[in-house]
Amino acid sequence: MWGVFGGGAKRADEPKDAIVKLQSSLNLLEKRQAYLTKQADEQEVLAKKNMHNKRVAMAALRRKKQYETEADKLEDTKRTVETQLYSIQNANVQHETLMAMKQGAAAMKNIHKGMNIDKVDKVMDDIQDQLDISNEISGVLGGRIGATNAEDEDELLAELESMQQEDIEQKLLQGGSVPVQPVSSKVPATKVAATEEEEDEEAEFAKLQAQFAM
Repeated sequence: MWGVFGGGAKRADEPKDAIVKLQSSLNLLEKRQAYLTKQADEQEVLAKKNMHNKRVAMAALRRKKQYETEADKLEDTKRTVETQLYSIQNANVQHETLMAMKQGAAAMKNIHKGMNIDKVDKVMDDIQDQLDISNEISGVLGGRIGATNAEDEDELLAELESMQQEDIEQKLLQGGSVPVQPVSSKVPATKVAATEEEEDEEAEFAKLQAQFAM
């Protein structure tokens, strides 16, 4: 009903209208109080000027007292209006804050409308699956490249040994000397050193035998 007949907008403007009216009333009270204070001061001055004229002085003091009493009442009214004004202002701020929070909650709800824990978990699982597939593909590609290199190396070594064997056979057919070089050039350095050491020991042993024979 309020929304159909424009009542919603009217109710929304009520706090602002009340604040404006209370502020206007407060300004009016302050002006009235300032006027009464000024009148009281003027009556005090008049009483001092006529201190020797009791009738005039007493009348001025009575008016002064009346102005001061009315000014004091206005002070109480001002405090009441100020309290009400501050209360409405605070309530309006709280209302605006609540409306903003409500709008924010609605926005978050709209954002999360298409989201839930199951969907998030599924997305994360899909991402992990794709990462696993990518790692497997990388591993397969890297493994095949490495295997291809190893196969090429073995093939080249086999071809080299075949060439060396053919060379030996040709020299044998021609009656030439055959090199005492092993077919495979991959002789460990430790094995060569061990062979030389054994030959040195045998030579030393033969030398000792010759000395004893003398």
